[in-house]
Amino acid sequence: MANVYGGKGETDKALEYYNKSLAVQRNNLGESHPSMAASYNNMANVYHSVSEHDKALEYFNKALTIQLNTRGEHHQGVATSYSNMVSVYSEKGELDKALEYCHEALTIQLNTVGDNHPDVAISYSNMADVYSGKGELDNALAYYNQSLTIRLKTFGKNHPNVATSYNNMAGAYSSNGELDKALEYYHKSLVIRLKTIGENHKSVIISYINIANVYCGKGVKSLTISLNTLGENHPNVADTYGGMANVYYNSRWSY
Repeated sequence: MANVYGGKGETDKALEYYNKSLAVQRNNLGESHPSMAASYNNMANVYHSVSEHDKALEYFNKALTIQLNTRGEHHQGVATSYSNMVSVYSEKGELDKALEYCHEALTIQLNTVGDNHPDVAISYSNMADVYSGKGELDNALAYYNQSLTIRLKTFGKNHPNVATSYNNMAGAYSSNGELDKALEYYHKSLVIRLKTIGENHKSVIISYINIANVYCGKGVKSLTISLNTLGENHPNVADTYGGMANVYYNSRWSY
C-alpha cells in the first residue's frame, strides 16, 4: 500500500504505511533484520523524492548500517545502499562525498559481479554524473564511455539503457561546447528511443527538447561569431537574431 501511495505521489500516506510495516517488522524480527533495511531504504526513497535530503540520508544510513552488520562490507546490497546515497549527496552539492560513495559501490560491484555487469555500468554512469557536476567533463566522458561499453555488451545496440548512455554523453559534450558532437549523440539516443519505446514516450519528448536546446546553443554561438566578425549592424546578424527569435517563439508550445 505504501508503494502504491508513493507511486501516486501521496508521500505522507506512503510514509504512514511504511511506518506501520516497519513497526510490525521491528516487533517480529528485531531492529537488525535485513527486512528492516529494506523498509528504511523505501522510506529514504520517499524523502528523497520530495527533496528532504537530510531525512533521506538518515534512513539510507540506517539501511546501510543493518546491511553492513548482517551481510558484511562486500555484499551487493551494501553497494546498492552506497549508490542510493550518491544521488542525494549530488543534489545537496556535496560532490566529493558523492564521488566517495561512487567508489565504494564500484569497488564492491567489481569484486562481486565482475567487470561487465549492468550494475557496474550504473556506477560508472553515476561517477560520470558527479564529474559532470564538478565541471570535469573529460573525466565524465571517460566514465560515460565505460558505462556505454558495458551496456552495449550486455544489452545490444538498441536498448533504452544504451539510449540513456548516449543522452548522457550528449549532455557532457553540450556542456563542453562541442555542439555538433552533442547533436550526434542526442540523435543516436533518439533513434533508439523511437524504436524501443515509441514516439509518445516522455523520454522521446525529452530527446527532442535536448536537440532543440543544442540548436538554440548553435544559434547563440553563430551570433557571437557574427558579431565578432561582421559587427552588430550587418544583415547576417539580423538574420541570426530572427532565426533565434523563431526558435524561442515556437518553443513556448513545448511545455
